[in-house]
Amino acid sequence: MKLSLAAVLLLLTITAVAQQPGRLIDIENGRRLHLVCEGTGSPTVVLEAGAGEGWYTWTRVQPVLARTYRTCSYDRAGIGFSDVRAGRSVAMLNADLHELLRRAGEKPPFVMVGHSVGGILVRHYAERYPCEVVGMVAVDPSVEDFEAKFPAPADEAERVRAARDARRKQIEEWKVNGKWPEMDFHDAMPRELVKLLKPRTASAAWWEARFAESDLPDAKTPAAIDPELPVVVITATNWARPQWRTAERQASWMKARIEIQKELASRARKGQQVLAATSHHVQMEQPRLVIDAITAIVKQLTGSTPESSSPVPR
Repeated sequence: MKLSLAAVLLLLTITAVAQQPGRLIDIENGRRLHLVCEGTGSPTVVLEAGAGEGWYTWTRVQPVLARTYRTCSYDRAGIGFSDVRAGRSVAMLNADLHELLRRAGEKPPFVMVGHSVGGILVRHYAERYPCEVVGMVAVDPSVEDFEAKFPAPADEAERVRAARDARRKQIEEWKVNGKWPEMDFHDAMPRELVKLLKPRTASAAWWEARFAESDLPDAKTPAAIDPELPVVVITATNWARPQWRTAERQASWMKARIEIQKELASRARKGQQVLAATSHHVQMEQPRLVIDAITAIVKQLTGSTPESSSPVPR
């Protein structure tokens, strides 16, 4: 995989120090979160990862954006290089992010970018801190009322419940024996980065954070979107079909995702939906789509044209 110069330099730095690439910021009585910020300018682009993931999920996006814009990614509590926290909810995680940015000296306005459950987090952040957020990009986002509008068949819902119960039991067993397995990463992740991070995934903190983020208690509470806010929703259209799901059910499920994300975009007066022929991790498989969406929002806000449009690895 060919990397941009900025990404290569970032990886060299990581390899050299064999530690976190960003800063550890004390946000609450010694509890620290890991923040990676690059570039200059305003507004600042804040990148929010999906469930159980951290700053690294933006490794094919952030270095390119940082050539032109100020960009920040981070690890939520218990993930990557960040310290754990007691309790976990959308409200708690957003309060963490707000305090992290404040204490790090990162000033609004912000363009919030969220992948998967990060899409829920950034919508709630914008609702809670409306004076800070001037634009939003949702990358194949989770949508709070998806299950209510498109309920799963009874057998599929039972399968999901059973899988969650099995994972909960598994985590309890790992707690007892102290043997936590390593997690997998997307194939597009640079191998040097996987080598750095994979051993860290074999921990109670990361597994428990990942499990909790798959079912946050307030994640189904809808967040209002300011109709005047520039919004782009990127929808992945090529999810792999699970073996237990019929092709017909997969097609209807995919259609439902496209429709509800289209409706999400329509909540903003000039909201746009962009379709991506990828699986869920659009930012890994077609980073240019994500970069272009973010760039379009910033250009709309500033009326400026970026000085460069450097190629992105595909």
